[in-house]
Amino acid sequence: MTNTVFGFNFGSMNIERVCGDKDGPHVIKVKTPKAEFTVRATKTGQVRFFSSTSDECELVSKHYINQLEEIARLKTKIEKLKDQ
Repeated sequence: MTNTVFGFNFGSMNIERVCGDKDGPHVIKVKTPKAEFTVRATKTGQVRFFSSTSDECELVSKHYINQLEEIARLKTKIEKLKDQ
């Protein structure tokens, strides 16, 4: 781990404080050679994740994704049964 002026490097990952003060949001940037995102914590304690293009990311668990995939498979099966 290497400390930098506003953060640190950990292997190929760079963690950097982008901005923050006592009255506003606190923002850190997480960057790797293949990805980059920012984490913003508001003064009310909410945490939000944004992509490198500043689009807000929705965090979901792998379990939730598996459930969505299962629903899609079941819908496909139902459509095939309707066509018979």
